Amino acid sequence: MTLLAVAGTGTEVGKTFVAAAVLQSLRDRGHPVAARKPVQSFAPGDPSTDAHVLARATGAAPTAVCPQHRWLPRPIAPPMAAEALGLEPFTVADLAAEVFASEVPADALVLVETAGGVRSPIAADGDCLALIEEVWRPTGIGGILHCFTGTIEEARRGLDAGFMISFAGNSTYPKTQNIRDVAKEIPLERMLIETDSPFLAPQPYRGKRNEPAYVAEVARTLANVRNLSPEELATSTSANFRRFFHLVRPPESPAATF
Repeated sequence: MTLLAVAGTGTEVGKTFVAAAVLQSLRDRGHPVAARKPVQSFAPGDPSTDAHVLARATGAAPTAVCPQHRWLPRPIAPPMAAEALGLEPFTVADLAAEVFASEVPADALVLVETAGGVRSPIAADGDCLALIEEVWRPTGIGGILHCFTGTIEEARRGLDAGFMISFAGNSTYPKTQNIRDVAKEIPLERMLIETDSPFLAPQPYRGKRNEPAYVAEVARTLANVRNLSPEELATSTSANFRRFFHLVRPPESPAATF
């Protein structure tokens, strides 16, 4: 089983529709998939909830995606919605236990979609990052916090849960010193770099379509904050990538030009 967590930067960022598109694409290729929405809040009378969208993509019933008792018809954060509805408070551990209450194929990709952003409250005792920690830590399989934009405290929580921290093209922008500060502090062996193509083109190409080759700009920027050469940072992050995904090192090829 492969686990994939989806969290946005907040509400109304389209993460459900992106998640559904990924699941539908995999399903169309014959790959077994499943989706879990541990809890959802929505406007009363809304004809289509996140569970409906994810259910259509996976061929499951909406109540298999999100248990019926976790459907909260109040368009506010789930723990606040439960309180407004007069329901008993629920914990992160309650939600985590229900994620795998129904069986899925051993070779399935299971997408777990949270509510709002990573620091949005999802239960009476924790946020979405806490749910990810609760679900992932016991598995020991780790993960990647992709396109990281959080704080050093959030990065440390991810590291403690076995995640790699990956930095994208936005780490090169003049006003994102906070991202570079995190990249300077985390262990080099837990760092990855990416572009997030076709979005978030690095500073020299900002406003244009992003391309995978522009990852060299990310390497150059983050190498500078860590007092390394771009080649050293590229070598380290490439080794991290291969180790995480259990890939054999490819034959030697000419070094990238920085």
